Amino acid sequence: MDFGQRLKNLRLERGYTQQDLSSAVGVSTVAVRSWEHNTKKPNMDALIALGRFLNTSIDTLLDIQPKGSEQKTIVSLIPTAKKS
Repeated sequence: MDFGQRLKNLRLERGYTQQDLSSAVGVSTVAVRSWEHNTKKPNMDALIALGRFLNTSIDTLLDIQPKGSEQKTIVSLIPTAKKS
């Protein structure tokens, strides 16, 4: 799924219109429409505002997966003591 489709799905799941999103982010409705149609991409400030308004991470908006799609837990990062 591309960025525009993810953005549209998140917006609709939360019950917002393009006008709601544009007002919250401080851009025109035309800008939101162009993001959803993948003709333009939002800048970093707009991405942050989108994430906050939609209550989601920028990673989710951009579909960024951890390398090797494996999330590490804090426990897995602690080295175990070797017995002598």
